[in-house]
Amino acid sequence: GGWSVAAGGDAARSRQLEESALDPSELLKQKPVFDRSTEDRVRFRIYRRGTLEVRTTQEEGDDSKEDVGAVFEARAAAPPGDHHPVVKATEFVMIVDVGEAASEQMYRYFVVYETDLGDVSFTEKLGEGAASWEDNPVDMEERYACARVLRVTDCSGGGIIVGRLKQLHADGASSGLSSRRYA
Repeated sequence: GGWSVAAGGDAARSRQLEESALDPSELLKQKPVFDRSTEDRVRFRIYRRGTLEVRTTQEEGDDSKEDVGAVFEARAAAPPGDHHPVVKATEFVMIVDVGEAASEQMYRYFVVYETDLGDVSFTEKLGEGAASWEDNPVDMEERYACARVLRVTDCSGGGIIVGRLKQLHADGASSGLSSRRYA
């Protein structure tokens, strides 16, 4: 089959890019997230939207065509093992529009736990009262970009492990706590 590469930057542990057969034509109409030229006048671009990533090259010139080199779709990395220590907990808040008027907004609170290996676990209490837990979500960078940090705690010396947090999540998932109190 196909092949895969690690995503770059901070996403390297939390997602894998796998070859995709999806049509990249609509994505190529957007502004690239990476656009650089080499000394020999070859232009490299990366377009990204959601979980889709397209990498292209183009010879710089008046009539040169942009060639699609690869189309990838991001997939979440394997979840962290229950025995991995949690080294940091960060609470976030983000505004979510719930209606047409600007006054119809609500706040969502969520917590991100990071392990010693850079894996992340994301948890929040949704509006309908259900609590969610996701390991290494593919869209973590987008979530960070839309949210603000409320507080950060260094957990490296606390002996907290992923398995214990999952158990606490399962115990508190059905509680009547608000989104903010849950976080």
